[in-house]
Amino acid sequence: MDHTDAVIVGAGVAGLSLAVALREKGTEPLVLERAPGVGGRCATRRVQGRPVDHGVPFLHGRHPAFLASLDAVEDGTRLDGWPAIRAGGGLPCQPEAFEGADRLLAFREGLTRFPKHLARGRNVRLGVNVTALRLLPDAAAIEVVVEGAAPLRAPVVALTMPAPKADQLLQPLAAASRAVAGVLPLLRQIRTIPCLAVIACYDAAPRALEWDVCYPLSSTMVHAIIRDSAKREADGPLTLVVQGRPRFSREYLAAPVEEWAGELLWEAGEFLGDWVERPSLRQEHAWHHARVEPATELSAPIATRLENGAVLALCGDGFSSAMGLEGAFLSGRSLADRLETEGVLPAASTRKDSA
Repeated sequence: MDHTDAVIVGAGVAGLSLAVALREKGTEPLVLERAPGVGGRCATRRVQGRPVDHGVPFLHGRHPAFLASLDAVEDGTRLDGWPAIRAGGGLPCQPEAFEGADRLLAFREGLTRFPKHLARGRNVRLGVNVTALRLLPDAAAIEVVVEGAAPLRAPVVALTMPAPKADQLLQPLAAASRAVAGVLPLLRQIRTIPCLAVIACYDAAPRALEWDVCYPLSSTMVHAIIRDSAKREADGPLTLVVQGRPRFSREYLAAPVEEWAGELLWEAGEFLGDWVERPSLRQEHAWHHARVEPATELSAPIATRLENGAVLALCGDGFSSAMGLEGAFLSGRSLADRLETEGVLPAASTRKDSA
């Protein structure tokens, strides 16, 4: 069984922000991520050799620490102020993004430039599926059980995945720990919203689109239409990312992809023309936990000492009033500060090595 000073489960922006902050405090955590890449919803995939942001369409925020971290990204072509042109009277996920206080930003190479920047130099293991957590009776540590590999043990374990996923992982542990059982009611206050998304590419569009993102006002299915190709080099095909409204996404989450993807493109075509229904290439993605439902988030991360002296912690955008990626980032830093203040960061070999 391998031992490490701290384990972070999840390499989204919250987990990576926590890892960076802990490293600054002298503890080098091990970050475990089930997916093949970092970033979570800050996601970019390659479509016909070009990047497409199929999760969060742009970055925005106002907190100095978050903005400083964005400014530190050195390997991306910055698109400050993107999206510059909006159409439609519908509301974005976070309307305050366009009130003038937030800085807006995208990267020509894709938004994953930001989480990859946070992950650089960190101890991150990708493709690792954590299946269980166990309370060790003879040590102040939590055993982290991973699929297809030896378990790990650490005195501090932080969960940074969406709250419903963390709930599933903690339920068996709650039977052995009153402290964990006490955390679950708080965790279940956080509710998430799904989002169904369609990437649609067009070799020849009948007309040019003059906006970067469209928020239709009268739609029942489409929340946003993002002209992702506006962030890329001008010689590529028109690429749209069509995102579903929360109610539609909930209702169709278990439906066949062909059904909900066709519906989204049909309604997008009602606004732009029926040519939208006939892309030259189409890909889909179902975000089961795209964002936190407003007014269900907690005000701060959770850190609780278990019966054997180990510490279980949770952070993410559901643990910050800022919400979104900025909230996820800030919750990671806030959790690191709390762990340091409460004296639970291990004073072990990694601290000496990092001095």
